[in-house]
Amino acid sequence: MLRVEPFHPNVISETILRRLLKQDIVLHIKKNKEWRTDPANVIYDQGKPVDFFVIILEGRVEVTVGKENLMFEGGPFTYFGTQALVQTVGIGK
Repeated sequence: MLRVEPFHPNVISETILRRLLKQDIVLHIKKNKEWRTDPANVIYDQGKPVDFFVIILEGRVEVTVGKENLMFEGGPFTYFGTQALVQTVGIGK
Protein backbone atom coordinates (compact mmCIF):
# COMPACT_ATOMS: atom_id res chain seq x y z
CA MET A 1 0.00 0.00 0.00
CA LEU A 2 1.27 3.46 -0.92
CA ARG A 3 1.72 5.72 2.09
CA VAL A 4 2.49 9.36 1.49
CA GLU A 5 2.40 11.18 4.83
CA PRO A 6 0.92 14.48 3.51
CA PHE A 7 -2.13 12.50 2.29
CA HIS A 8 -2.74 10.90 5.70
CA PRO A 9 -6.23 11.65 7.13
CA ASN A 10 -4.63 13.47 10.07
CA VAL A 11 -3.08 15.94 7.61
CA ILE A 12 -5.66 16.38 4.84
CA SER A 13 -9.39 15.76 4.91
CA GLU A 14 -10.94 13.16 2.63
CA THR A 15 -13.11 15.90 1.08
CA ILE A 16 -10.09 18.00 0.09
CA LEU A 17 -8.26 14.94 -1.22
CA ARG A 18 -11.27 13.99 -3.37
CA ARG A 19 -11.38 17.54 -4.78
CA LEU A 20 -7.71 17.28 -5.71
CA LEU A 21 -8.27 13.94 -7.42
CA LYS A 22 -11.17 15.37 -9.43
CA GLN A 23 -8.80 17.96 -10.94
CA ASP A 24 -7.73 15.19 -13.34
CA ILE A 25 -4.23 16.57 -13.76
CA VAL A 26 -2.53 13.81 -15.70
CA LEU A 27 0.52 14.07 -17.93
CA HIS A 28 1.00 11.18 -20.32
CA ILE A 29 4.54 11.01 -21.68
CA LYS A 30 5.14 8.66 -24.58
CA LYS A 31 8.62 7.39 -25.25
CA ASN A 32 9.93 8.26 -28.71
CA LYS A 33 13.35 7.75 -30.28
CA GLU A 34 14.60 11.10 -28.87
CA TRP A 35 13.14 10.52 -25.41
CA ARG A 36 16.41 11.08 -23.55
CA THR A 37 17.09 14.48 -25.14
CA ASP A 38 13.54 15.80 -25.56
CA PRO A 39 12.90 18.48 -22.88
CA ALA A 40 9.18 17.60 -22.97
CA ASN A 41 10.05 14.27 -21.34
CA VAL A 42 11.77 15.84 -18.32
CA ILE A 43 9.59 15.89 -15.21
CA TYR A 44 12.13 17.45 -12.84
CA ASP A 45 15.37 19.29 -13.63
CA GLN A 46 18.21 18.64 -11.22
CA GLY A 47 18.78 21.67 -8.98
CA LYS A 48 15.54 23.49 -9.92
CA PRO A 49 12.95 23.91 -7.16
CA VAL A 50 9.39 22.79 -7.94
CA ASP A 51 5.99 23.11 -6.33
CA PHE A 52 4.33 19.90 -7.49
CA PHE A 53 4.04 16.23 -6.57
CA VAL A 54 4.37 13.38 -9.09
CA ILE A 55 3.22 9.79 -8.85
CA ILE A 56 3.95 7.29 -11.60
CA LEU A 57 0.71 5.39 -12.24
CA GLU A 58 1.87 3.10 -15.03
CA GLY A 59 4.99 2.54 -17.05
CA ARG A 60 8.56 3.27 -16.04
CA VAL A 61 10.53 6.39 -15.18
CA GLU A 62 14.29 6.83 -15.37
CA VAL A 63 15.77 8.95 -12.61
CA THR A 64 19.24 10.52 -12.53
CA VAL A 65 20.41 11.89 -9.17
CA GLY A 66 23.42 13.41 -7.49
CA LYS A 67 26.70 14.81 -8.68
CA GLU A 68 27.63 11.32 -9.86
CA ASN A 69 24.51 11.17 -12.09
CA LEU A 70 23.47 7.83 -10.63
CA MET A 71 20.53 6.34 -12.53
CA PHE A 72 17.70 4.11 -11.37
CA GLU A 73 14.29 3.12 -12.68
CA GLY A 74 10.99 3.51 -10.93
CA GLY A 75 7.65 1.96 -11.78
CA PRO A 76 4.01 2.22 -10.78
CA PHE A 77 3.41 4.03 -7.48
CA THR A 78 6.89 5.53 -7.38
CA TYR A 79 6.48 9.11 -6.22
CA PHE A 80 8.51 12.31 -6.07
CA GLY A 81 8.06 15.80 -4.66
CA THR A 82 6.58 15.20 -1.22
CA GLN A 83 8.31 18.37 0.00
CA ALA A 84 6.03 20.38 -2.30
CA LEU A 85 3.05 18.98 -0.38
CA VAL A 86 4.28 20.13 3.02
CA GLN A 87 5.98 23.44 2.28
CA THR A 88 4.19 26.49 3.62
CA VAL A 89 6.42 29.17 2.11
CA GLY A 90 4.28 31.73 0.31
CA ILE A 91 0.93 30.20 1.29
CA GLY A 92 -1.60 32.84 2.24
CA LYS A 93 0.33 35.72 0.71
